[in-house]
Formats: sequence, C-alpha cells, structure tokens
Amino acid sequence: MSLELFMNDVITVQQPRMKICTQCKTPKPATAEYFYCQASYRGGLISICKECKGVCVRSVLVTNLQLICGLAFSKIKSKVKRSDNTKNIIV
Repeated sequence: MSLELFMNDVITVQQPRMKICTQCKTPKPATAEYFYCQASYRGGLISICKECKGVCVRSVLVTNLQLICGLAFSKIKSKVKRSDNTKNIIV
C-alpha cells in the first residue's frame, strides 16, 4: 500500500450544472439554492434566480401598494367637500 496506489484512486468531483438567469444574465449553479423549484419548467427550476425574483416581487408589491393607496386616497378626497367657511365636511 504505497502512495502510488493511493494516487491512482482519483476522487472526481462533479461540478454542478450551470444555469443563466434571464434577468441578470449571470451564470449560477442550477440548484435549489439559487433558483426556485417549479416542476413545469425545464430542468425543474425557474429561469430567474432567487435574487432577481425577490427584486421583481418587491417592485410589484410596491407598485400595487401605491396604486391601492392612491385609489383609496382619491375615494376619500372625492368624499370631502369644501363649505363656504373652508372647513372640510365629510358627506
């Protein structure tokens, strides 16, 4: 059992498959650590990395919140009328 026999038993480490995020265009390992799982997608992973997906979801939430708040404010504003003595009266 010499060192030569040990050197012949080479341990191969497989590199993970890489997948390119369609949003940021950076290659990342095609694992559940970097991409969300979705059985209907090819390879079982969605095409946008978790980092970019989080940014997209946050921006949609902020936009929807602004729309909802804007609509609520406009409804409240339409219910407020001014009287002659410039006090707000809610009808």
